[in-house]
Amino acid sequence: MLKNNQIQIFQSVDGVVRLDASLDHETVWLSQAQMSELFGRERSVITKHINSIFN
Repeated sequence: MLKNNQIQIFQSVDGVVRLDASLDHETVWLSQAQMSELFGRERSVITKHINSIFN
């Protein structure tokens, strides 16, 4: 379990680590493009899921 104010970073097989995110209090914000890269899905799939949440 992570303690307050800690971030857990996972390293890819090729050793590249990159974290670009906006932090607002205890919330991490990612753009749709960043979520697409994070989850390995097309941006249209991310958009579809976001629309489902709001519906």
